[in-house]
Amino acid sequence: MRQPHLLAMGLAAVLLASLGMLWPGDGHNEDRGLPRVADVGIAAAVPDELPEPVLYRVSLPGLQSDKPSPDPPPLKPPSPISAAGLRIWAYGDSTSWFATQEFVRLMGLEGAINVRGVAGTGADEVSRRGVGLTAGSVDIPAYVAAEMAAKDPDVVVLMFGANDAVGGFDQDTFRVSVGALMDQLQRTGRIVLWIGEPAMTRPDLVPQIEAMNALFEEEAAKREWVRFVDAYAITLGRPLAADGVHPTAASGTLIAAEAIRVLFGN
Repeated sequence: MRQPHLLAMGLAAVLLASLGMLWPGDGHNEDRGLPRVADVGIAAAVPDELPEPVLYRVSLPGLQSDKPSPDPPPLKPPSPISAAGLRIWAYGDSTSWFATQEFVRLMGLEGAINVRGVAGTGADEVSRRGVGLTAGSVDIPAYVAAEMAAKDPDVVVLMFGANDAVGGFDQDTFRVSVGALMDQLQRTGRIVLWIGEPAMTRPDLVPQIEAMNALFEEEAAKREWVRFVDAYAITLGRPLAADGVHPTAASGTLIAAEAIRVLFGN
């Protein structure tokens, strides 16, 4: 059996050797430019000042902070790969009539489910009344809240604004209302298609609609779940109804096709 004191001496020798402080002439100190212990003694061989330690900040998996983490922003809903099984809900004022109806029809041909209602039902009759955020007889936020709770659609289509534009509108107030409605519609995985107003020829509405569409597009760009559909560009220069406000059925089909393209990200 080894003696304890011999084992301790062996360990000390190994330690001193690893530090280059044992046996003069072993070459370790010369290689490193350090004085040899045998020549100057241990006290002189150890430097008076040691370099400042270098601190590193590391993150350890699973380490929790005592500070609450901010809520992550809503993730951008992915574009669907198929219409089959999608629950769709479309709504708007009288300018949206052909576009929303055609959107529902075309999506239905591919298996989408219209959860809001079909033409002639009580729910659909709402869009025949004056619709607007600041004008009309429908409380849109309240109606939308009830519908979302009851129907829970995957895709929401909205198109209105002409009634708000009649006689002019306060852009700051209207912007707040639009943003609040967009936020109200947010639900994980849901896509909101916000269709702008079509190009009109009625003189008093032309500047109002252009400003309104710019506002719609700006607010949609701030929210990952909202996609703006530019109906103005699609209908510019195309025939309108005799009032110079409402799109024709043909233009409505074009708007619906553009909304579908935006939905699927094509």
